[in-house]
Formats: sequence, C-alpha cells, structure tokens
Amino acid sequence: MEPESTEDPRRRRLPTGWKGPLVVAMILVLVIGGIAFGPWTVAAIRCGNQPVVGDNFASSWTYYLPSDSGYSRLTWFGRHYYCSEDEAKHAGYSR
Repeated sequence: MEPESTEDPRRRRLPTGWKGPLVVAMILVLVIGGIAFGPWTVAAIRCGNQPVVGDNFASSWTYYLPSDSGYSRLTWFGRHYYCSEDEAKHAGYSR
C-alpha cells in the first residue's frame, strides 16, 4: 500500500518552462542596471558622497552638482564623475 500524498489536489502547479525566461530577464535587468548606474556607483563609493557630474554632450562641457535639476545618475553620452566642483572645473567643465 502506497502512502497518501499530502499535496493539496486543488493547488495548481506552474508550467515547467517558466524558469529559463525568468533567469534571462533577471540577468538583463542586472546588466542594464550595471551599465546605467555602475559608473555613478563606483564614483560615489570612491568620493564618499554623490559625485559632481561632468557632461560633454554636444560639446557643452557643463558640470552639475547633486543639488542641480540637471543632475542625473544615469550614464548616457560623455558623462564623467568628479569628487568636487574644483576637480570638474580643473578638467575644463563650467556651469
């Protein structure tokens, strides 16, 4: 005589093919997040605070302080990070 199953027969099981796409989606999120926020995170750790963002998109050579409205942690076109406003000025950026 076989032992009775303790599993509830009303409980639905997930399809078996869901794990692969879930793993791929999680890896994509981590990779894209690492590309977008990685350089800012490294600069914040190196500086010990939010870094000054130097942006040379369209040859503007502008820097942004963490309190400025144009400040963004995303890495897009030509973003560079400095620990202080003086470092950004020394690198050729202006407000």
